[in-house]
Amino acid sequence: MFLDLVKRSTLSTSSVADPNIGRFVFGPVVSEGLGVAYSPAKSSLNVTVSWQKDNRGKALKFVARLEKSVNQLLEMLNITGQHPGIAATLSG
Repeated sequence: MFLDLVKRSTLSTSSVADPNIGRFVFGPVVSEGLGVAYSPAKSSLNVTVSWQKDNRGKALKFVARLEKSVNQLLEMLNITGQHPGIAATLSG
């Protein structure tokens, strides 16, 4: 059972940290998966989530949870005064 889980990548990610590339898409590698492309910059984080049409509900739930998690992290950083100018943008 465990081997079946690790053989399938339902969450595929890729990152590009080039300031000349604002957004890009990284597609899911399995039909029921999600693709997450993220591009960190000095004062922002762009995230693009892609999915196949049958996974819209799963993708929207993931985007909502990711957005909540990012906002919680930003709150913690703002409280400590470490990175008050960071903002996150999500699109699905």
